[in-house]
Amino acid sequence: MKQFIIFILLVAVLISWIYHYKVVEKQHVDYSREMETLEKKYFEKTEKNDFALFTLKEDMRVCMQNEGLRIGEKLMVSDEKQEAALLQQVFQKKTLVVRISQANCQVCVEAVMPLLKKSGIQQIVILGDYTNKRFFRKMKELHEVDFRCFKTEASFHLPIDDLNIPYLFVTDKNLLVSNLFIPHKEMLEQTELYLSIISERL
Repeated sequence: MKQFIIFILLVAVLISWIYHYKVVEKQHVDYSREMETLEKKYFEKTEKNDFALFTLKEDMRVCMQNEGLRIGEKLMVSDEKQEAALLQQVFQKKTLVVRISQANCQVCVEAVMPLLKKSGIQQIVILGDYTNKRFFRKMKELHEVDFRCFKTEASFHLPIDDLNIPYLFVTDKNLLVSNLFIPHKEMLEQTELYLSIISERL
């Protein structure tokens, strides 16, 4: 009888030890997974911050290169009805220009359009070099906007044009570039802030 009791106690201790081991092991696995998740989020956030910092530094350099330059006064553009006009005739007062090209990242272009509509800015002109004649009409229908759109095949002869990226700037009848900005789909809050500031200046 005494041996049976000792056996039962040993079995109980063994079961208790196994249960405790399994619980501790599960806790350890859960803790390891949680640490891996936190570590992954940390590195993702660090990479995102590094990308943002690098991008903003590059944007600042590009903006300074182009700020104050003049667009060609004799540059010809055509409206949606294919009627030609001098670029200088398009701008009679301060206007926000959205410069896009079929060589640009189209996702980036698409990301900007809703923000332009949301900004409430009335003086917006889109200048693009798309070969598809229906592009502007489709774009306006898709985003329910009524911006003035002009097609231009010639370069503005600005340093930024070599980068093949969409960009925004303010100009008037003098055709001087000011408040140049490069939108990024990864940092749309920066674009919203830019548009908010520009809306107060126009």
